[in-house]
Amino acid sequence: MHKILLFLIISLTTIYAAYNPFFNDQKAQKPKVQENATVIQPSNAPIRQNAKIGYFGFIESKKGKFALVSFEKKNIVVTQNDSLYLDEQIFKVINITSNYILLNDRYNRPQSIYFSSETEEHKK
Repeated sequence: MHKILLFLIISLTTIYAAYNPFFNDQKAQKPKVQENATVIQPSNAPIRQNAKIGYFGFIESKKGKFALVSFEKKNIVVTQNDSLYLDEQIFKVINITSNYILLNDRYNRPQSIYFSSETEEHKK
């Protein structure tokens, strides 16, 4: 009987000691490893490159509106919905009036070119 009682006391003590934090050697907690957060910055539109266009002539006829412009040191005639290419920039002619030409670049940012009797050739 003493053996059974002694066995119960020892087994209950070891079971209690297994769950009691004072009897267990606690391992140090590992610090949480933070993943490197990737910050995605919004892409900025490239710096606006204004087209150097001189607008010095306007003709309106039954066939449409035409503007005489100096572009890249050349005199050319443009109509509505024409496209002008400057390096990698594309400028689309949206509207032509007798006072101004409205251009849009590829990001749909408007640019107005006003009528002037002076061209780049006259300014030099």
